[in-house]
Amino acid sequence: MLAYLAALGATPLIMIVVARVARTRSRRKARRALVGTPRLLADGREGTVMRLTGIVRALEAPMCAPLSRRPCVAYRARAVELRQALGTPFPVGQPIEYQTVKIQPFALVRANERDVLVDASYAEFDLPFVPLRLDRQAEQAFFYAHNVIATGGAGHFDEVVVADGDTVTIAGTLVGEVDTAAQDERGFRDGPPRRLHLVGDGPHPLVIGGPEG
Repeated sequence: MLAYLAALGATPLIMIVVARVARTRSRRKARRALVGTPRLLADGREGTVMRLTGIVRALEAPMCAPLSRRPCVAYRARAVELRQALGTPFPVGQPIEYQTVKIQPFALVRANERDVLVDASYAEFDLPFVPLRLDRQAEQAFFYAHNVIATGGAGHFDEVVVADGDTVTIAGTLVGEVDTAAQDERGFRDGPPRRLHLVGDGPHPLVIGGPEG
């Protein structure tokens, strides 16, 4: 679709609109995955994919999101490069998308339940974009970070962040480890207490959305 519009000489504005439509579909896909994941009601079984809601608590100094400069524990920054040929205002070829996803380990604090450690290398997001005010220098810095020395055209940027204190719903793979700090609180006949983790990676990403309402 994008290549077809480019071949017709579509304006950069139309290309950006098409890119936004594609990203809306991506967010809806993440939302379906989130809603379709069972809610964690007890300790759960290791290796299953579960969904739970809580308040984000940073475990280390927050990162700084590259586009908005907001402090956060997780972010996704994306850009679409709209290539242009010399002497024409129209884009050529299919837009190229670049994205960076970074996640620090953080705790998800739940009411009347033990905290869950979130530790992942990749996530999909069903979160609103943060407002951006970028100048050409900031745009080029982002492209340079992705080894694009010169774009030769316009770019469309967006970013989502997860910050300390946010209430979020997360779906991910559940794993557990023995919680030695809590062993003394258990009875003699109780099994060893577990600390729960939610993990995710490229093939099996976390999905992070807003609070359930």
